[in-house]
Amino acid sequence: MPFTRLNKILKSFIQKPSGSIVVSYITIITIGGLFLMPPYANADGQWLSFLNAIFTSASAICVTGLIVVDTATKFTPLGQIIIMLLIQIGGLGIMVISYFGTYIVNKKTSVKDKLTASLLLDEQDTRKISETVISMIKITFLFELLGTILLFLEFSQSFGVSWKALLFSAFHAVSAFCNAGFALFTNSFETYQSNLMINFVITTLIIAGGISFVVLTDIKSLFTSIIGSKFFDKKKEQIKLSLNTKAVLIATGFLLLSGSLLIYAIEHQVNLFKFDLPTQYLSAYFQSVTLRTAGFNTIPIGELQIGTLLIMILYMYIGGASGSTAGGIKVNTLSVIYAYIKSTISGDRETLLMKHHIKDDRINESFLLAILSIFVVFLGTLLLTFTEPFAFERILFEATSAFGTVGLSTGITFDLSKIGKVIIIVLMYIGRLGPLTLVIALSQRSGVKEVKYPSGKIIIG
Repeated sequence: MPFTRLNKILKSFIQKPSGSIVVSYITIITIGGLFLMPPYANADGQWLSFLNAIFTSASAICVTGLIVVDTATKFTPLGQIIIMLLIQIGGLGIMVISYFGTYIVNKKTSVKDKLTASLLLDEQDTRKISETVISMIKITFLFELLGTILLFLEFSQSFGVSWKALLFSAFHAVSAFCNAGFALFTNSFETYQSNLMINFVITTLIIAGGISFVVLTDIKSLFTSIIGSKFFDKKKEQIKLSLNTKAVLIATGFLLLSGSLLIYAIEHQVNLFKFDLPTQYLSAYFQSVTLRTAGFNTIPIGELQIGTLLIMILYMYIGGASGSTAGGIKVNTLSVIYAYIKSTISGDRETLLMKHHIKDDRINESFLLAILSIFVVFLGTLLLTFTEPFAFERILFEATSAFGTVGLSTGITFDLSKIGKVIIIVLMYIGRLGPLTLVIALSQRSGVKEVKYPSGKIIIG
């Protein structure tokens, strides 16, 4: 009887779109870990421990980049290709790839598949799901192809025109666009700190992957409209950017600029003074871009000042845009919270953002997401303080990096205890799915209750 009841609960859970996403990520993380364990994937010819394999797989699927073994030296080229494929699956979204595969094979998809994809893509109109998914695939492969070509031009100078140069180019292009932060260099991109081309390609891919496919499509439509109206049909009215796109671009631009200036201001006389001025600015900019949740670095994170780490923690918590390959609470959420606070202070009756009214349900979801995220990071940090012997700021940085699926570390990941590794895996998993997705999946919603309760007063402030 208990088994029957448990089976019924699990079946009901999996049938939910959100529940299906939760289970799918656990399944693919486990499968990925099993593929990374055998000797063929490891350079030393030994079996990788189950926990380290699951950690690496979870980090790849959750596009985080935190590592407990060195990706550059521990894995064979085949192992590195497996990690790259896991990053690609995680970046696009497991259910999106599943939906795309179903669509390509027989062009018939169930209502559940459409609802699941719509939840992942935040696309309200299920009739547009197929179009949105195909557009995502095209955009992803286009950016990754261009990134691979440009990186190959640089890496071929170091490795020659070889398969190694091609692997390094493709791997880092995928890792950058998916905001994963995995690198095939032991010191990430510190060796290429002054290389303008590599810095430009990697940061451009990170930003493109972090502003969301919806925004990229919107920008493409705008440019197509401008070109069409100027050169072909001058009477045709130009398409305007949506509120979502404007909010994402403005918030992203502000965070990139402010992050660069703050990192430079704090570090220019400490960790950046030994470099020439252009390299100092480039390093500060590169590190600011990686806070969009891609864990590459061109300066040693473990040597940064506590003030810099605190700034980075805040920016990692915010993350990239909704519907992108990035993590964090998202700049869209931040924009809604900002609009609500600004409108409240101004005494406006409605919450306004760039002369647009924001619905109450979006405001509630934004605050709920922000609060749940703080709670998850707090709980993860608290648990890690019990299991790990490191300084508090390093543990907080690690927990936030895991939850924000960033992948930056002050150098403590390799030395985490077994329990610490499990905690980080859970944080990466929750961060990739989003706390709201888990809450929706775990909640048992019944019919709408018609009971109306009396209002109550409570003193605040």
